[in-house]
Amino acid sequence: MQTQNDYITIFIAFVRATYHWFHAAHHVTSGTAFGSDHELYGEIYEDFLDVLDGIIEKAIGQYGIENAAAPVQSMTSAISILGRWQSPDTLNSLAIATTALQIEKEYIGAVQELFSQLENSGKLPLGLNDFLAATSNKHDTFVYKLTQRVKTELQN
Repeated sequence: MQTQNDYITIFIAFVRATYHWFHAAHHVTSGTAFGSDHELYGEIYEDFLDVLDGIIEKAIGQYGIENAAAPVQSMTSAISILGRWQSPDTLNSLAIATTALQIEKEYIGAVQELFSQLENSGKLPLGLNDFLAATSNKHDTFVYKLTQRVKTELQN
């Protein structure tokens, strides 16, 4: 059975994985949508870096999970998560955007899962509640932008 610490450390690994995937997408995007894609993926990966910093600080400050900052542990798990998605350097611009949309939807699901697990255990402080709601809200906007990006590309 997983504990709140497990859910938090899994979430941290997921955020690390998404950060690296979107950073790579930012670098390798090309084609007619290069400018907007490059900017959007940059905005997304920079936000994931902020989320990573925030969730690690909350894990340590709220729950005393000192190993939340352990790079080898979370990167090992992040590599496993990254293996679920095709690397952006092997994809064309539409496939990058489509995969990015899938990852964003998975991320929002991961936020909801962490929120539910902590709330059900009665261990969701108000600050973390706000933090998770804010990141979900921001990434809802990224889902909207990516949905529009994919839709436009498919119509051409």
